[in-house]
Amino acid sequence: MDRLLASDEEPAVEVRDGGGPLLIACEHASNRLPRALGTLGLSGPDLERHIAWDPGAAELSRRVAERLDATLVLQRYSRLALLRTVKDLAAWTERLTEAIRESWGVVDLASASAGAAA
Repeated sequence: MDRLLASDEEPAVEVRDGGGPLLIACEHASNRLPRALGTLGLSGPDLERHIAWDPGAAELSRRVAERLDATLVLQRYSRLALLRTVKDLAAWTERLTEAIRESWGVVDLASASAGAAA
């Protein structure tokens, strides 16, 4: 698969490490589109609407993560880009899992979550 993001575009997710055991994921944090997708035929006002993102979700997620000392994963591009580039939920979950592993240094997420619940 060709890369959707150019080398000078920001990575698809922003990860902010927290000191606590919680993870907050906000996949509708932005209405930005990769240059390769153009505007998908949408106008500027359309991209500001809920169809492209969840306005306020990023700020709310940041505040909650800060308050809970949680790791935060923010999607930097519109859900419209995600819906056109990820073939199924399993592929998206695999990418999110890899971001968590890299951030936390966790190899077995099932064991990590079981340990946090104990």
